[in-house]
Amino acid sequence: MSDPKILILTIAVDIPKYSHIENRIRQTWGKHSVSNVELIFYTGYHHDYPRPNPEEVIRQGDMLVCGINDNDKAGKHRLIDKTIVAVDYAVNNVECDYMFRTCSGSYVDVAELAKFCKTIPRTNVYAGCPLSHIGINYVSGAGILWSKDAAATFAKDAAVAFAKDPNILRTAGEDVSIGDTMQRAGIPIAKFGKRVEIGESYNYEINEGYNTRHEKGSTPRLVRGHYHYHTGARPEYFDDYEALIKQRQLRNS
Repeated sequence: MSDPKILILTIAVDIPKYSHIENRIRQTWGKHSVSNVELIFYTGYHHDYPRPNPEEVIRQGDMLVCGINDNDKAGKHRLIDKTIVAVDYAVNNVECDYMFRTCSGSYVDVAELAKFCKTIPRTNVYAGCPLSHIGINYVSGAGILWSKDAAATFAKDAAVAFAKDPNILRTAGEDVSIGDTMQRAGIPIAKFGKRVEIGESYNYEINEGYNTRHEKGSTPRLVRGHYHYHTGARPEYFDDYEALIKQRQLRNS
């Protein structure tokens, strides 16, 4: 079987806390060239981008611009709307076997992600940091790993639910709404999600049996076999991880 193709789909949010972090990503982990891995961002339209029609997506380079206004108050809180149309666009227009949806506050070890995807099933994958809210089991939105078929199921089923009631998926967090859609579709959370937390403010309880590792503290370090490092809105950690990646490359050369 050939090596899997992976799309890293990253949220680019036009609010001060995360403004322009996508450029830091391009300068750090996003610049690492790994065979069969592509990085694409997605956002709503604002002053930097044209205005697509509602539910339309326009691709400009490595950015998907969704037909939702990021400049108004409502637009900033309609992440689920953007995610549905962006994932649908990606499923139908980008060649991939897996889709890793992440946030601007994450550092991705692209080489390790590519290795990891060689070891897991090609279908029915919905994986990441497992959490639960109001009876819904879901994966934290900072890092959602889908197989292409699972991503397609999410986009299709969420669009149908949205058409019936535009507010049905906005009552909880975006990641909770994604989990609700996956749960209704009968796709469980896979027990092989991985993530490392950096920062004192994070203290998630991980369900027993999941191969997920969290570390509290502010000293970045690479953890063997892990590909997702959640730093929050702290792009200064990106440089630390870049140095660690470089050291690893030198050791392996």
